[in-house]
Amino acid sequence: MRNYGGLGLLGDSHGYTRAALEASSDGAITYNDVPWIASEEASSDDLSQVVLVGVGKEDTKKALRAEVLRWHPDKFLQKLGSRLPESERERILQRVNQVSSMLHDLYRKI
Repeated sequence: MRNYGGLGLLGDSHGYTRAALEASSDGAITYNDVPWIASEEASSDDLSQVVLVGVGKEDTKKALRAEVLRWHPDKFLQKLGSRLPESERERILQRVNQVSSMLHDLYRKI
């Protein structure tokens, strides 16, 4: 993964890593195990630099829609909720909600 211009954005393999996390059934998932696509300081505009990198204008909505679904809080809980330790559950879910909100903001702008 790489940092985009000091914005605290993480990229490259977030989709693959998230898919691997969902496919595995190995124990608890901590906050640091989740492949966050942006740091806590990143804005929705900053996030577009990760989500839309290499995406053509005609595929922008499709790419954003995929990320909106991937980070939807209910979907996250459905797929991974049983593996979240109580000690980190609230922190993880707050962050998932933050990412989801940023993606929705970005989707509304296009």
